Amino acid sequence: MLDPSDPVNWAASLNEQPTPGFPNSVLDSSNRLRLLDAVVQPEAPTPGDPIVISVEASTDVLSVQLYYRIGMESQEVGPIDMVSTVVGSWEATLPAQSAGSLPDTKR
Repeated sequence: MLDPSDPVNWAASLNEQPTPGFPNSVLDSSNRLRLLDAVVQPEAPTPGDPIVISVEASTDVLSVQLYYRIGMESQEVGPIDMVSTVVGSWEATLPAQSAGSLPDTKR
């Protein structure tokens, strides 16, 4: 389940009125996440460090793709097909970046 206290997991409604009792207007049922955990290594990368993203997903997930961007204003890069390391575990490596470049994987 996504953390409801993380603002990244929220989006503005497409309707002018609330939708109580009905699916949220920004719900994308075709792309439901079933990720159980995510780890970023190193936790505090320095310039030149590749970044390894590992995710745990339910075992019925057949493929995982990662989208990211460098800096908040840049265009999205991806998808990168993540590689299954064992059933339910997936991994991808973001290329090393120069000083001042900030990879962003949250949307």
